Amino acid sequence: DDVWVPGHEIVGHVVRAGAGMEAKSLMDKRIAAVLPYGGGCSQYVSIHANDVIVLPDEADSNEVVALLSTYMTAYQCLESVADIEAKEEEGEEEPKVGEEDVEAEAISSNKDDNEQKKSHLFGKNVLIIDSGSPVGLALVNLATNAGATVHTVPHLISRFNAIRWSGTMDLIVDVVGDSDNNP
Repeated sequence: DDVWVPGHEIVGHVVRAGAGMEAKSLMDKRIAAVLPYGGGCSQYVSIHANDVIVLPDEADSNEVVALLSTYMTAYQCLESVADIEAKEEEGEEEPKVGEEDVEAEAISSNKDDNEQKKSHLFGKNVLIIDSGSPVGLALVNLATNAGATVHTVPHLISRFNAIRWSGTMDLIVDVVGDSDNNP
């Protein structure tokens, strides 16, 4: 019987590495990672070398975990929109479980290989409702860095202007998502 262990974000030291050069270079390094299926509350976890972030020794573990959680939530929100847009443009249906294999792709440092690929948010108007929350601030940061024009409003004001914004915004993200506008 498999036992699910909670915890998605980890900070720790690499104590054992696989045979690959990249994995061996991480030995004894302080790292952080997000575990998509949990297990972060374990004493030891196994994770692919491509999925870790090497940390400086002075980075506070609690702050790193908070950033991972907050930014991963914001990133997944923005990327899920990209997936939906791509499927709508191509007329694709959602793939069924088991139809596709998941592969990790290494990012090349060669500029020719990465021809300034623009984000799906580049040049778009994005409204973030309740941008003062941790996830809201992360959304502002990620969308701005992706080349979007970001507009922000507090959550309580949003209900009065929703119709006005609907025609001018390419994406509206409500961080709270409460239909009664309760914070």
